[in-house]
Amino acid sequence: MPGDHICLTRRRLLASLPALPLLAGGCNFSPSETLRLGFNPWPGYELFTLAEQLGYYRQLGLDVQLVEFTSLGDSRRAFERQQIDVAAGTAVELLTASSTLKQTVQAFFLTNVSAGADYLIAQPHFTSAASLKGRRVAVEPGSLNLLVLHLALQAAAGTGGPLTLQDLQLVPLSQTSMPGAFQRQEVEAVVVYPPVADELLRLVPEQARVLFDSSMTPDFILDLLYATRSTLEQRTGELVLLVQGFEMARQYTHDHPDDAYARMAARTGRKRDDFERDMRGVRLVPLPEQAALLQRGGRAERILYESLQALRDAGMNLTLAEAGLASSNIVTRAYSQ
Repeated sequence: MPGDHICLTRRRLLASLPALPLLAGGCNFSPSETLRLGFNPWPGYELFTLAEQLGYYRQLGLDVQLVEFTSLGDSRRAFERQQIDVAAGTAVELLTASSTLKQTVQAFFLTNVSAGADYLIAQPHFTSAASLKGRRVAVEPGSLNLLVLHLALQAAAGTGGPLTLQDLQLVPLSQTSMPGAFQRQEVEAVVVYPPVADELLRLVPEQARVLFDSSMTPDFILDLLYATRSTLEQRTGELVLLVQGFEMARQYTHDHPDDAYARMAARTGRKRDDFERDMRGVRLVPLPEQAALLQRGGRAERILYESLQALRDAGMNLTLAEAGLASSNIVTRAYSQ
């Protein structure tokens, strides 16, 4: 409907202005009885919109509002301000939100594992991440970019040991600003992910070089849903339905990839082939596998703690309210029902 399109457009505009207080009326954020999920452009998160488009949430009886932000950082800040109830993000956003709020924030669902869709891209004459010492590297502040860059430097370590983030000139930029800054040679390298990465990948190999992608550290970069412990306890039933809807969309994508990719690419205004390529860089995690990964002391929690140490080593001052970064309760219930 035309009105729905206008409302969605306004909602995206509001979401792109994270410092703006909530506005009254019109297409404002829904009241708290509606489950509000914040996400940013990323192939693995598009399955939430696919589930909504295919009517799965309506079929399940879930009242959910999907709020699209321009970046991981914007989504996290909205979560910290309680403008959304649940956020899609990475270890960095979960850990930062927990430290900022000084309360327990937990991962309760894994949307996917990045297996090649996060990139460190440099000007063509650079041959490795180690060759960027002292150079200008664009990163989105307080985001996964820092962890990806840290992993790239670790992977490129020579006999002298790896560089640290302190060995580089970090240039804070939004994802959407990076392609222009790169092509104007205002920075020597950028840390990017789809859809922003598309423009720079088209420059490879003549005008750009991929120095690192997340396939070089498989199963380490997790994309997940996170919420406060109180939300997990008070809204368990709704979160179970949210997870079930995503799983239905994952199964539809597995069974009907052509239609699923076409739908998701069209919604994001991208070329279908670009979207399919990006989906090859992520591994969707089936619901039956999730409980073992998210249980206390499981792989997801171990990776979260490893990420915490890496971020602290990178200079981020993060403190946690208490132990317990992951919970398998929601996925266990979602699978058993």
